[in-house]
This record gives sequence, structure tokens and C-alpha cells, in this order.
Amino acid sequence: IYRIYWLHAKSVQDRWIEEVELIKSEVQWTINFFHSKFRQWEKLGMQSQECGALGHTVYAAHQATIYANLRDQCPTKIGDVNNSV
Repeated sequence: IYRIYWLHAKSVQDRWIEEVELIKSEVQWTINFFHSKFRQWEKLGMQSQECGALGHTVYAAHQATIYANLRDQCPTKIGDVNNSV
């Protein structure tokens, strides 16, 4: 009967190890998404600037700043959560 309990505990541990790996991957995917959006808005801003569309350029710069801040803050916020658990 102890073997059954051990196998159950081992399977629970394995599931949690897998869950931690998934969460780490999701964090990296989120950072990559924010970086991708930052580059996209930065590129749109440069294209707007070349066309002389000042309003579009300013808006794109604002959006790029938002995504850059999200990208930069993500590891810090995740670290705060890890430390509080």
C-alpha cells in the first residue's frame, strides 16, 4: 500500500514540475510578445515619420513606449510573485 501512496505522490510532484516549466515558458512567451509589439509600433512610427504623418508618429511612439515598459517590467513583476510565494 505504501507503494501506491509513493506513486501517487510522485505523480503529483511530476505534475507540479511540469506546471512550473509551463509557467516559465508562458512568461517568456509574454515577454517575446511585448517585444514583438514594441518592434511593430517602432517600425510603424518610422514609416509614419517618413510619410510626414506627425500624429501617427507620435501615437506609434507612445504605443512603442507602452510595450517597451511592459516588456521591461514583466520579469520584475514575475520575480515579485515568485518571492511572495
